[in-house]
Amino acid sequence: MKKILQSKLNNVDYTLLGCSVKGAEKELNQDAFIIYGDDSHIICLVADGLGSAINAEIGSKAICKVAKELILDDGITDNFPNVLKRKWAEELDVNPNSCDTTFKFIVVDKDEIVFGGIGDGWIIGIVDGRFFEHRNANNFSNQTESILSVGYEDRFQVVKLPYKQIQILSLATDGFSEDIESAKVEEFITQCLSELNNGEETFLNHLGTMMANWPIKTNQDDKTIIICGRNK
Repeated sequence: MKKILQSKLNNVDYTLLGCSVKGAEKELNQDAFIIYGDDSHIICLVADGLGSAINAEIGSKAICKVAKELILDDGITDNFPNVLKRKWAEELDVNPNSCDTTFKFIVVDKDEIVFGGIGDGWIIGIVDGRFFEHRNANNFSNQTESILSVGYEDRFQVVKLPYKQIQILSLATDGFSEDIESAKVEEFITQCLSELNNGEETFLNHLGTMMANWPIKTNQDDKTIIICGRNK
């Protein structure tokens, strides 16, 4: 699945790209994403349905849908994690326990970037000329944190970052992010901005080809990335 969206915020033009590829030898892509923009918001959402959940692809799509609706209605409130989980469960036509998923988000308004979520994957960007990276802080367990994790409300992260100028932002599921060397993440996202501004369709096709022919053959996870870049 590929998507391109043009958006304008604070009289600045942005290009949003989303690309999701089913893992090798998998029947279904259990990742989901949404990109959205209007004159007051840019919204980027990704979810990675847990392979252990038989309806994970339903859960990941549902949480992105519900999150977008909540953000457009009320923004990221203090009660957002609790409301999100409740509305997600209500959205499902099957047992929520069969739909477990991670969830990551970036929401940009006219003054602030709000980002976070629960589970693995990255949130990275270059803002006001500085690179930043935000990943799951759970260093004591090999178990993926998710919307059904014990202590979900305490584990769900929300970070607020005031900004003057956004160069580029990115969300990715761990099927993509875990194989990019830590020392090369900033170089990768800087190169993405350059390629994006040289032609978004060409760049998106390049991303899709790279993800479909992932060089790490032992990684058969679904792979999803969103990129939001400032236009020249």
